[in-house]
Amino acid sequence: MKAINPEKPVFYIPKCDRKKDTEEQTVFEVKLLTGKENAELRDDLYEVTGSGKQRKESLRSGTVELRALTTGLKGWKNFRNDDDIDLSFDSTKMDKMIDLIPPEVRTELSDFIRGESSLSESD
Repeated sequence: MKAINPEKPVFYIPKCDRKKDTEEQTVFEVKLLTGKENAELRDDLYEVTGSGKQRKESLRSGTVELRALTTGLKGWKNFRNDDDIDLSFDSTKMDKMIDLIPPEVRTELSDFIRGESSLSESD
């Protein structure tokens, strides 16, 4: 086991790119969450409002995923659009940046940022 440094970015290759040649792989630069950031996200995962017959419960996994990406995504390399144009990363437009990432990769990145998977994970 090694300690993590949440201030030091790590690089993550999505599962769909891992068998590609290195120069073809998209690489995401991410910051792992601190203990406090992770706890705050987990606190927001499940919401209960009201009581008795007015009680409502909801699982807010989408909100947690989006907050993890907004907090942890710091950049990318070799991320291309359908016209094979390399997309630049703009941290001032996070919602637009996140929208560019395919849904299954957003989930994968969010899991990684939150510590739900590891760099050495292989499929």
